[in-house]
Amino acid sequence: MTLKENYEFFEVNFDELYKKYPDKFLVLKDRAVINAFDSFELAADYGISTYGLGNFSVQQCAPKDQRTVFISRRVMFAGV
Repeated sequence: MTLKENYEFFEVNFDELYKKYPDKFLVLKDRAVINAFDSFELAADYGISTYGLGNFSVQQCAPKDQRTVFISRRVMFAGV
């Protein structure tokens, strides 16, 4: 699943998700909520340690005008 597909899942199901996870940071994978956390950092740490970089997404479960935007890209470094 792509980040776009996870985000579309989140948007389509926002009302239901917000009732269950208000103001939480959701770890999303394969169009499903895997876990919910109180901070972006906790959600990202869980996702990275469980699935590895680039294999999940984190979405703040809050109304659009109250969401904090975090942008991250998978980066690989090569020795010089």
